Amino acid sequence: MIKKLAFAAGLWAAGTLLVLGAPAQAAPIFFDNRADFEAASGLSGIDEDFEEANLGLSTGLLISNPLDATTDDGIFSPGDIAAGLSFSASIPGANLAILRDGFFGPSKKIAASGFGAFMTVSLDPAVTAIGFDLFAGRDSATLGIELFDSVGGALGATSVTGVNRRTPTFFGVISDMGAIGQLTIREPFGYSEFIDNITFGNVVAELPEPGGLALFGLGLLGLGIAVRRREQQR
Repeated sequence: MIKKLAFAAGLWAAGTLLVLGAPAQAAPIFFDNRADFEAASGLSGIDEDFEEANLGLSTGLLISNPLDATTDDGIFSPGDIAAGLSFSASIPGANLAILRDGFFGPSKKIAASGFGAFMTVSLDPAVTAIGFDLFAGRDSATLGIELFDSVGGALGATSVTGVNRRTPTFFGVISDMGAIGQLTIREPFGYSEFIDNITFGNVVAELPEPGGLALFGLGLLGLGIAVRRREQQR
């Protein structure tokens, strides 16, 4: 009887470890604070801020659609945009626009230009984390954000409230349901949405929680006792 109880205790401890250690139902994790996003993802720094753009004396210019690392249009040169990123305006015939630093805020930023056009950000290769600053084309606008994998499968959606064209709202996401290959940003009333200061990449792997390691040790201990007592009864 003691042998059976000890063996059962070992199985219970190991089973509890598997249940508690199993991942929760997958869903994107959203962040409204850059520090929290960086702490959770292990990423840091800005990968794209559009500061290489040559605007001359203009406050803003229309730019190539799509905009990526190969763009060579007199405003951006090849290699100016971070590899793996691509930006486009959604509506055929619409363009992207870039605004200079000091106009609608202290830094350069891009937007989908054209009433009703929205921004599409593509990532190749797909990544598990991305964060950036958003600027609303109208005060207190609700900006809808949809996430997709590299073949267009939906990963999730959310919305954020933009402050205005000068004040950034941070948006970050970590996806544990699949890598993010594309996301769209749209303002439902057709006003432009601006994007800047992009950080992207794959989440740095985390070590097991100390509690999980302790529980794992308890399971092994229980199984070891059961096996030892079983051998002693032979």
